[in-house]
Amino acid sequence: MKNIYLILSFLITTALFAQVGVGTTNPQQVLHIDASMNNDSSTQNIYEDDVVVTAEGKLGVGTINPITKVDLRSKTLTDNVIAIGSTTQTATQAKEGALQYNGNLKLSDGTNWINLPGKSLNALVYANNSSNQSLANNTQVLIKSWTKQEDVTNSLDAVTGIFTAPKDGVYVVSFNAALSSAAIPNNSYIEIHLKSNASQGVPEYRCLNSYPGFSTGNATNISSINCTGIFYLKKNETLSPNIFHTFGGSRNLINDASYNTLTIYGL
Repeated sequence: MKNIYLILSFLITTALFAQVGVGTTNPQQVLHIDASMNNDSSTQNIYEDDVVVTAEGKLGVGTINPITKVDLRSKTLTDNVIAIGSTTQTATQAKEGALQYNGNLKLSDGTNWINLPGKSLNALVYANNSSNQSLANNTQVLIKSWTKQEDVTNSLDAVTGIFTAPKDGVYVVSFNAALSSAAIPNNSYIEIHLKSNASQGVPEYRCLNSYPGFSTGNATNISSINCTGIFYLKKNETLSPNIFHTFGGSRNLINDASYNTLTIYGL
């Protein structure tokens, strides 16, 4: 019975007062929340921290007179921004008019997520390497310990050598490497493996430099190789530069950074 009285009391109170105020004794709309309870503290009302709902169902944040369905345009506050995140929903699931941010703003037309005009920074990495890293025979070795000369999106981990895509897109990768002078046996070879975990397109590129030898016997020299690949990476997918060789024993990356370079560019 007590609960019934409380409900009736609430309904009667709601009916008597056309406007409800929370934190304010002077509500300006059907529902008016003054988070800082500062509207009555001076002759100049302060609405930056207020939230209102009008009789037309319009929502105002930082303004008590919203013009659109959702209005965040405060007259005195400078950070009138709205944060938009990403989603795993397809455009069909999200329906027309939905927005998401996944490296850049995308709008759903009900079928596809369409990139809106205006671009965020493209990845641009230039790094070199003089680490003299040891490379075991007949083993794929990830090249680490890079020195970054440029990385506008901070996407290359210089310690691990792993690049993480800052947004969905096409990435052009170029890797040049040379090994310190040593014996190069007949019929040996060196490969670059540009590897990624890309879920679309070509996930790995390999480039080969072979030494058939013929009748010359073993030679001692610097061995070098370069490789370029084009990847389609989604945000947070990764790629890495690797070397594989069959020279019969461990070799070292030459300790001259001008020979060992890595360039990555997002289109």
